Amino acid sequence: MPGRRTKQVNASRIIHDIWEHHDTSRVEVARRLVLDKSTVATIVNELLTHRVLIETQEGYAGPLGGRRPVHIALNRNYGCVLGVEVQPQRYIASVVDLLGNQLFTVDENTDLTAAPLPDSLKRITERVLSEYGRRDLPLLSVGIAVPGIVDPELGAVKLSIPLGITAPLRVADELSQELGIRCFVENDANAAAWGELAFHRHRDLGDLAFVLVEVQDWLENGVKHRTP
Repeated sequence: MPGRRTKQVNASRIIHDIWEHHDTSRVEVARRLVLDKSTVATIVNELLTHRVLIETQEGYAGPLGGRRPVHIALNRNYGCVLGVEVQPQRYIASVVDLLGNQLFTVDENTDLTAAPLPDSLKRITERVLSEYGRRDLPLLSVGIAVPGIVDPELGAVKLSIPLGITAPLRVADELSQELGIRCFVENDANAAAWGELAFHRHRDLGDLAFVLVEVQDWLENGVKHRTP
């Protein structure tokens, strides 16, 4: 139904706007998104009911007086997100809340080319959550950053020489089925750039240039070589 789809799109826009501006009010959200105040109020009230949002403090009424606006924010205790950066012999996994606060990190050396990538990622996810231990925050989604050519829309790694992937692999679909939650995959440089934008979301950034430099080791005729 078009009405339901429109409501879902508006809800997504409202959540993103509140995430971007953190502590804000319904009136400010409606003004920034050019939406009806009643539309914003209805969606926000539903999100409050589901505990996606919480009410925080009352703002200032303004020079003309009137009702003081109640501020709203994302509920950081609603759930957590797991991000995993994958390299052939190493991975870094971080659990963050909805505001991007880092809750737990694992940095481990392990051979990720010894088994199919979805199996390795499932093992990593289960291990991280087991060590993290705070299961009162449900896992909402998993984001995977890999070196190589990635189609994020399909959730597929098309080619990754470091990981030994030479044919398209639908990593996100397989992992989503295994874990029962939504999973995403992205090129590691793109993921790092998105991360910089996310951590600086309060600034009005226009253009962004991001450079990822990595060092790779390999053996040739028994001699270890290194190249950036």
